[in-house]
Amino acid sequence: ELLLRTNTKNGDSRNCDGCHRAIGCSVCDQFIIGTEELCWITKEELLEHKDRLGVEAYQEYYHGGQEIDQELKQQYEISGMEGMLLSRRFGKDDASEFMICSSCKASLRTKSESPPKHSIANGFLIGTIPTTIAFEQDGEMKSLKTTKEVHDEHGKPIPNQTVSLVTSVMAAAISPTRPYAYIFSYRGGRHQSLIGNFQFFETDQAKVAGALNCLHQSGVASNIYVVLNGRMTPTQKDIVRKKAELDTRLYFGLLHWFKEHHPAFRDLVIEDESSAVNIELVEDPDSDSNTDISGDPAKENKEEGATFYFSGGGEPTTDTSVYKTSRELVMAILKDHSAPTLAIHGGNYASHLDVMKLESVFPTVFPFGSGGPTLERRNKISDEEIIRHYLKLSLPQFMESEFVLVANFLLGRILSFKSAVMKCRPLVNEHGEAVGDEIGKMTIEEIEEAINEEQANKKSTSTASKFLKAVSASCRHLGMNEEAAKSARRKCFALQDFFGMHSLFVTITIDDECSFRVRLYPYADANGEGTSMPPLDSSDAECLADLTLRRRIRRKYPGACSLEFQGAMQIALECLFGWEPQKQRGKRMLFGVMEAYCRADEEQGRGSLHSHWLVWIKHFGQLRRLLFAKDKNTRELARASYIAYVNKI
Repeated sequence: ELLLRTNTKNGDSRNCDGCHRAIGCSVCDQFIIGTEELCWITKEELLEHKDRLGVEAYQEYYHGGQEIDQELKQQYEISGMEGMLLSRRFGKDDASEFMICSSCKASLRTKSESPPKHSIANGFLIGTIPTTIAFEQDGEMKSLKTTKEVHDEHGKPIPNQTVSLVTSVMAAAISPTRPYAYIFSYRGGRHQSLIGNFQFFETDQAKVAGALNCLHQSGVASNIYVVLNGRMTPTQKDIVRKKAELDTRLYFGLLHWFKEHHPAFRDLVIEDESSAVNIELVEDPDSDSNTDISGDPAKENKEEGATFYFSGGGEPTTDTSVYKTSRELVMAILKDHSAPTLAIHGGNYASHLDVMKLESVFPTVFPFGSGGPTLERRNKISDEEIIRHYLKLSLPQFMESEFVLVANFLLGRILSFKSAVMKCRPLVNEHGEAVGDEIGKMTIEEIEEAINEEQANKKSTSTASKFLKAVSASCRHLGMNEEAAKSARRKCFALQDFFGMHSLFVTITIDDECSFRVRLYPYADANGEGTSMPPLDSSDAECLADLTLRRRIRRKYPGACSLEFQGAMQIALECLFGWEPQKQRGKRMLFGVMEAYCRADEEQGRGSLHSHWLVWIKHFGQLRRLLFAKDKNTRELARASYIAYVNKI
């Protein structure tokens, strides 16, 4: 039943006709995945909350009464619900009831005047770049397409399937603030397809210009590089060279459109095409060592996608979090009370009060310059929750590699800082007496004064100064590093020690390329035609075309694959194994009653996620011990029970 919730008819998942759409909340624009509850709310009930979810309240709080961008407003307007900010990806025009998540429905039942914390009306009015942008240039109105249709093997357009013309290189070039350097490298060769390797990392632009001066061929500084790597055929080299060429017509069209709609571009002076951002092409002169003779043009001229990598300045550590020393971490905990999120120019971290705006770093993700993490919202929400919310939004730009990698990096910094614990060695005064009571009486002002004296290298004998010298801090390790692996092993061994040897070892693999639902996420649209399952009698050509489409979507939107994986793991845990997360206990299901489990998620060679489970089933360990009992009858009964259990499964 949970797997078939996408089966819809006319936008209502209560009726099935073989047409599929992603399901989600009309109020917060989040996907509803896995075992998450799908609720419904009537049109009349929603209209009762117009003061909380309406345009007027949004304009009054966020724009001082001024009207919001009309193009942005239209992206969140549903026919029959005018004046309210709702998701068109999950809310159908002129519908009598709407899908809603359990969190938003519970929030709307309260008497609060604020909108639900994840709702669009709570500062998450973000929008997408329109498929056709209209802008004024040289006194006349112009328009440009930002997407192109996807065609099948017969040349017919596939419904609801488009490809964005705003490539990764274009998105990097259009950004008004670039704290990252970008390197797009490609490799190929005879009988090999083109494969990309995209890297972007935090950097000080002033320093990188000098350090990478040897890479500059045009003499114009750049932080965007396209690299030809290794042996390639002449045609492959031409394909990569074209990637270093900006579509100047679209580039300047986007600049004009952003100037009209994005605050960070308001003061931008747009000159002629000679002022376009320089994309640096890095290649060696053609020679026998880097040029192959073509052997299979059909395969060699095909692109097999790219792998994205992001390297942030200063990964969190257990001793210092994202700071250089433990002392800096202690001072940040005592003084700032806020976690650093985004590094500015290679390691100078900023607090939440002066953090660089993601709206300027990723204008293609926040095309109207609204909805960023630094916005002061009506219903307060933590930065950690904001980042998590972005990764569940139905907007396709939040599922792309660049944003997913940076969001994960920012979330790691926040979690690292939040897990910090201060430790203080015993303090005594000049008479050898403990001064614990004096430490407890210290005020914030005294600690801040001691911190300022410490930073100014002034000597002090105050209790606060002694406290700073005696205190240290440590954080929880995060991410896929050696420390995290050691911690996971310790927890697994602890379970083994408490429950004994695990009962089952289970591996669950989600094949993204074969998952029909992955394609539903980036193209969610309640008012579209929906997507039909491929017929079982499809021809070989149709199957290959469908595979190519699924492969392209998987590589373009890894966030969609992650959502599908998370949903599948929820279903496996609660429906297959019978675990109740809220009560932290198991109930009898297919394998019996689960007592405990340990799960490790990892990436396969092809880039898909899969999970390994160690599962402890109630009474299974006792049955296993009886297989080696001294009494023969006991052993035989245990063996029969064991075989019966395996056959039952």
